[in-house]
Amino acid sequence: MKQHSGRAGRAGGAAAGAAALLLGVGLAATPASALTIQVSQSVASLAGPESSAGGGTLLALARAAATVWEAALDDGGAGTVVNIEVGWADISGLGRTTTASSPPAGPGMIGQANARTVELATSVSGGWHLDPTPFDMSGEYAAVATTTTAGDGAGGSIEASRRHGGATGDAAGRFDAFTVLIHEIAHAIGFGDYGDSPFDAGVVEILQPGTGAVFEAPLVVEGGGHVQALRGDGLPDLNSPYFHSLLGPVQYAGRRVLPSQADVLVVAEIVGYQLGVSGTGVGAQLSAGSFGATAVPVPAAGGLLAAGLAALVAAGRRRRA
Repeated sequence: MKQHSGRAGRAGGAAAGAAALLLGVGLAATPASALTIQVSQSVASLAGPESSAGGGTLLALARAAATVWEAALDDGGAGTVVNIEVGWADISGLGRTTTASSPPAGPGMIGQANARTVELATSVSGGWHLDPTPFDMSGEYAAVATTTTAGDGAGGSIEASRRHGGATGDAAGRFDAFTVLIHEIAHAIGFGDYGDSPFDAGVVEILQPGTGAVFEAPLVVEGGGHVQALRGDGLPDLNSPYFHSLLGPVQYAGRRVLPSQADVLVVAEIVGYQLGVSGTGVGAQLSAGSFGATAVPVPAAGGLLAAGLAALVAAGRRRRA
């Protein structure tokens, strides 16, 4: 995953404390998923970076990130167990995922999948925020999410991205380890360009629960496979509602990005899982596009948003994962 050191702006409005704590309440419920993601510390991990702040630990955050996908996805009773090791490493981007099998996981993967490793960089511009309470959105990040929506060409819409900016305190100017771990664990459970895949076509069709509407999410093979729309000249489309997707190749400092409804549907479609819609809590929230607190929608092609992002991209430094 690439990094961008520019700060995102604070989402407007305020959310009630109860709404801001929806994530913590949701994860207390038992999900209906049979997918199990086991996370352990890599013996090859380097020492954590001195520039990190917040008081949390990499292992605890990785386990919290794993529960997000456990709750959001259901492997249809196959009993899939994915083993993931996490650690710090001297790499040139925010994070990377390496696997011992190709694809690393997926439909019909019964029992125990081969181990794979998720690594976060020991050195990033601004440092890391290690949040000790990642499901509490009433702290360092804006409680109200900024979202973008994508259309299906027939009047339907779907949440394409969800982000909480306006970081304060220890999170200000730092990269959110929780965001990057959710992204990398998506790769670890099978979201990636392995052989003949939808990434080769540059698009994947996703079916919205409840409405039956079909949407086309843009894909690129860059970095092993990501969600990203490109312009005709091959550069990222800053006006795309998917520009801020959790599954995109770039993340920004000072904000938390959580799975949107489209993000969950894309992972489910590519990996071959079902949605964890029969449960309660975070699984149901994710499938309904209501993960976290109340959202403030942003128009998909807002001129001011595009101009602001263009300035950030021009001013910031990016690094490949």
